[in-house]
Amino acid sequence: MDKRFLPATYKQELYLKITSLQQGSIKVEEYIKELEQLQIRCSLREESKWTIVGFLKGLNPPILDKVGL
Repeated sequence: MDKRFLPATYKQELYLKITSLQQGSIKVEEYIKELEQLQIRCSLREESKWTIVGFLKGLNPPILDKVGL
């Protein structure tokens, strides 16, 4: 069904969105929700340590400082 209704580059575009996702002006809760939705839509299964790294990379610096890294 995906092949019929989605462009061939759909999953590639989702991976690009995941790897470049930034919190920006949205709340942390919204950022988390967006990240989770992207992971579900592209069926991304990765080790939790890589998910955490990607999540932290996209957080705004002041919030990242509060996390303690």
